[in-house]
Amino acid sequence: TSTQRAALRSLGAATLSAKHNELFDVILTLFTRAGRDRNKIAHWVWGPAPNMPDAVLLCDPTALLDFQIDTSVPQRAGLVPMDSIFVWRRHDFEAAIKNIQRVTDFCSAFRFILMPNHPVNKDDELYRQLCAEPEIRQVLDHRAAHHKNNP
Repeated sequence: TSTQRAALRSLGAATLSAKHNELFDVILTLFTRAGRDRNKIAHWVWGPAPNMPDAVLLCDPTALLDFQIDTSVPQRAGLVPMDSIFVWRRHDFEAAIKNIQRVTDFCSAFRFILMPNHPVNKDDELYRQLCAEPEIRQVLDHRAAHHKNNP
């Protein structure tokens, strides 16, 4: 939840060096993004796509419930909120799995940064490797550009 992420960010700010905290915050941001697809897979309503045999439909259950409860527009009764339905195919699941695994790998690697003198992170090598990962580098660069333009 956002409260848990805020607590983790506060803990990072209070206990980590500035550069390690920045990396931690980026990993937490990527973790949150990856969690969105994971939550769709785990918690959204699934349905068949009869005209697309290679696909399934995912619908946000909150939107579906809100729509079903809304009786103010009787002519819409029984219709599904189309803007809350997404078509998922094999490649969507594969991309979500890959993204979730990458972020999990980042988290696993980051824990070695937290262990002083761990051989995996000799001379802060693991820190440099993580910062060079494309997903992490992109967020770091975006934040640096934003900070430069908004001092």
